[in-house]
Amino acid sequence: MVNNAKKYGLEGSFAVQLQAFGDMVQEDADQVFRIVATEVGESVINATPIDTGRALSNWNAGINSPDDVYRETEDPLDAKTSKRLASEFQNLNFGDTAFITNATPHIPFLEYGSSRQSPNGFVRVTLARFNQIVQKAVATVTK
Repeated sequence: MVNNAKKYGLEGSFAVQLQAFGDMVQEDADQVFRIVATEVGESVINATPIDTGRALSNWNAGINSPDDVYRETEDPLDAKTSKRLASEFQNLNFGDTAFITNATPHIPFLEYGSSRQSPNGFVRVTLARFNQIVQKAVATVTK
């Protein structure tokens, strides 16, 4: 097998620079993905209507598989829920699949207008902002 790197003189500093550039791009992509996933999660959490806090406390983060755990606890201030999602998404890498799920039985009814607090939903409102969220994350990472 021919060593093309050696054949084309890429074993020296250019190859090292190219590898460093590739590593940097990968790190930036990972960071953008983490920011986007966390921001989408926070957006959905912040827009979720609050009565008891049960719907809010059941937002879950999953990496490469959904987390469909249902919690009986209530988190009306969203402090624990936001921290839990942000912590989970710190392990995301570009190429993974990020899941944001909610196993609350009445969550579809809340999303589609049964609450006066969020008549336009919270997932749909967040999805409408998705491109803006991505652009902001890219701008943050590439400053």
